[in-house]
Amino acid sequence: KWGIWMEILSALESIRTPFLDTLFLYITQLGEEVVFTAVILGSLWCLNKRAGFWMFFSWGCGTGVNQLVKAVCKVPRPWARDAALSTVEAAKPAATGYSFPSGHTQSVLGLFGSLSVFARRRWVTVVSAFLVLLTGFSRLYLGVHTLADVVGAFAIGLAIVFFMAWLSDLEADKPWVTWIACGLLVGISAALLIYALASDSADENMAEAVENGWKLFGASIGLTAAWQLDRYWLRFDTRAVWYVQIVKFAVGVGLALLIQQGLKQPLLDLCGGSHAADGIRYLLIALFAGFLYPLTFRFWAKLGRGEPGTEEQTDKP
Repeated sequence: KWGIWMEILSALESIRTPFLDTLFLYITQLGEEVVFTAVILGSLWCLNKRAGFWMFFSWGCGTGVNQLVKAVCKVPRPWARDAALSTVEAAKPAATGYSFPSGHTQSVLGLFGSLSVFARRRWVTVVSAFLVLLTGFSRLYLGVHTLADVVGAFAIGLAIVFFMAWLSDLEADKPWVTWIACGLLVGISAALLIYALASDSADENMAEAVENGWKLFGASIGLTAAWQLDRYWLRFDTRAVWYVQIVKFAVGVGLALLIQQGLKQPLLDLCGGSHAADGIRYLLIALFAGFLYPLTFRFWAKLGRGEPGTEEQTDKP
């Protein structure tokens, strides 16, 4: 049943070396939460807030669809299909949930694909495509996904990126389109959460889907509130002198991490251990990133004494 996919992984297993293991373990981290958080926040706070909001939409929708497909298809990981197949052990802790499609690959494609849409630079597109392909290959080399998993992630990621590009083009002239984007994001995350909660709670992989569903649902609601509050009221400006931008970004990331880590256990205790605590925590992180922290941006802009800084892109991408 899995013959051809296992043969590819066996061939890659035969070329493994300690150096390549380490190299691809680093490369595969492009699909981790810390990377897309840093890229999205950097854009939102310092470069192009419109792109930042849409990049979150692209990543969030792609992740929601990816996780929902995982939960529905329930495809086991390669090592569960063929016990004779070895996996780079250091990659296993991050390889949670079901196998199809690849979450890491989809996350990188959603993030860097949407970045390419707004950057409008050929070199950015080329580098982004290279990183996406490299991440997909890393999942195969490490033995945590099959080629079918990676191709499935490519299909979902590309579809979401092209859809995001179309919606963002409409939004440039019709700002109310952001409500459609927010509704889709919340709807997809809600569908994932409902399906996961209604599934077998004894299944560890479904428990993972429940946790991810709560996180994405909370973040989607927080982003919706922040996006609309900025559109109707705040209208924050990202401009500041370059060295102020660095400090602003560092301080903001530090505060976001404080919310993420510092509130984790208190909220779990408050919610009796329920993953609903994760939903509340990620809602607060998204609201902080998109609304509360930007309230301070006039202060950061004044530190540069009006010197030209990074210009916010408000024109049509």
